[in-house]
Amino acid sequence: MFLVKEHAKDHFITLPTLQKKLLDKFKLNVSQSTLSRFFKNNDFITNHPLKKPLLRGVNIEKRFRLSKKFLGITDDQLKRIIFSDESKFNLINSDGARYVRYLPGKKHKTSNILPTVKHGGGSVMVWGAISYYGVSDLVFIEDKMTGGEYKTILARHLFKFARKHQIDDFIFMQDNDPKHTSSIVVYYLDEIEVNLLEWPPQSPDLNPIEHIWAYIKRKLAVFGKLNKKELKERILEIWHSIDANMLQNYFNSFHKRALEVYKAKGKHTHY
Repeated sequence: MFLVKEHAKDHFITLPTLQKKLLDKFKLNVSQSTLSRFFKNNDFITNHPLKKPLLRGVNIEKRFRLSKKFLGITDDQLKRIIFSDESKFNLINSDGARYVRYLPGKKHKTSNILPTVKHGGGSVMVWGAISYYGVSDLVFIEDKMTGGEYKTILARHLFKFARKHQIDDFIFMQDNDPKHTSSIVVYYLDEIEVNLLEWPPQSPDLNPIEHIWAYIKRKLAVFGKLNKKELKERILEIWHSIDANMLQNYFNSFHKRALEVYKAKGKHTHY
């Protein structure tokens, strides 16, 4: 069947594109509602695609290797980890709606996932960190952050955060963003003898702080359109409302996340 073959080539193909292909190839003028009904009658689900990082072969291997290592982290060690990250909060939803069609149970297949890219414009950027016991100061990033500016953030906030929650000999997690691995940051962290957690590339699904960013974005959705000042105020308000119970639930899911990655042999998980 022509429609099934075209869908197999591209699960994101739009109804207008299929309309044009049918007209060009078969001189058939088929309505979008008829096309939509065809997919529905053949058990296809139409939905917004999951957005996850594009996983490359070498990074799949690293995810698999490190997920096994993470499964060996004890509960006491987990309580010493400080997870950090940057996140983007859009002023408006400017990403554009896209849809994907898939058969039941196939939502998490790579062909049905929309690869994400790092941060764009029209947004507010923040840096934050979480521990088993609480949240750090939240830092707003006004311009494109350099390695030097990232080092300044760590110098001002990392040890202050660890001291506040009395985390002795903490383990610091950061992802593999070029700013984080720049020579100035590597030298600084080595100089102050920070114990770094080796982290696999393209692995937000392993980082508990991703739950926090998602939680904040859900809370923000109820406010509708906000200007930049209002958005910052709301983000701060929600960030500081996050309590230890919520954080501990997310921390306690870490081994479960690692197990999912291990079972998937480093490929995408349900997280």
